[in-house]
Amino acid sequence: MKAFDLFCGAGGASVGLHRAGFEVLGFEIWDAASRVHDLNGFATVRGDLDETDWAGFDAPDLLWASPPCQPFSKSGSRLGATDDRNGVPAFLRAVVALRPRAIAMENVMGLATSKHRWYLDFIVNALVDLGYEARTAVLDAADFGVPQRRQRVFVIA
Repeated sequence: MKAFDLFCGAGGASVGLHRAGFEVLGFEIWDAASRVHDLNGFATVRGDLDETDWAGFDAPDLLWASPPCQPFSKSGSRLGATDDRNGVPAFLRAVVALRPRAIAMENVMGLATSKHRWYLDFIVNALVDLGYEARTAVLDAADFGVPQRRQRVFVIA
């Protein structure tokens, strides 16, 4: 099984995907993070996802995305969809081009707050319009053995 890890950073999600049995290909714009991703044993496509030509890629079984959280974080800019760092449009373009079998996207709880909830609904509706069954869930890392409370919003399709 193959997984693409969009906005892979140093590879935290890639490690989990690998442990779950996926062959992982990461995508990252930040050179320092992509070097660490490589050192963790994963192949990395370096560059801006807004400029990625998906025509050269076969659809993965799973498309995982962790777009930058600063646009939606209470300690970030809170500019949401209008923030230049908003990676959701690049994520949705990848979904349209690749049509993966399954999709998982995670972000900070700020995406589910009243200010940005419309955008979370937009993401879910865009996936539904593409023919996916999409759901959201809030998960806390503490419920999975991590010694800190860290809630994240997940979109699964």
